[in-house]
Amino acid sequence: MALIKCPECGKEISDQAPACIHCGYPLPPKQPEPDLLPPDEPNRFSVVLTSPPHYPENRKRTVLDLVEELGISKADAMDLLDSAEQKPVVLRSEMSVESARAFANTLQRAGAHVKVVDGSRPCDPEPHAAPPARSLTFGETVWAVVLGNLFLALVAFVLSVFLSLL
Repeated sequence: MALIKCPECGKEISDQAPACIHCGYPLPPKQPEPDLLPPDEPNRFSVVLTSPPHYPENRKRTVLDLVEELGISKADAMDLLDSAEQKPVVLRSEMSVESARAFANTLQRAGAHVKVVDGSRPCDPEPHAAPPARSLTFGETVWAVVLGNLFLALVAFVLSVFLSLL
């Protein structure tokens, strides 16, 4: 048992409590620890599809590789790729490190984003997300404004020349 701070009132409460004893704020149930394999287990690796390929030709190659490696139908392979759009999908478990890496390399060559996960360590594979948007620096902002004004001046000049010819 450990003491945690209530997200609502900030007072210390037990992590086992279903709700805060001070303010009544309901706490989410504690998730059980996943069963971890011993580190000396040779077949403790899994291959996880974190993000499907985006280009159609890569998607086709990945589907064919999944059909060949997993022995599933094309429809099932497409369903796996569609599921990986939402959250990571475990493709195969209980593999040796060599076979897991070979399978992952095959899928990576096809364009899929995969990860080899060690079953002896807690891990929550995250999908490949786009990097966070970066705002412009001051210099980049000034440069963009100057270029925008030059473009507008050029457009106005071209329009004035075109209208004077008519």
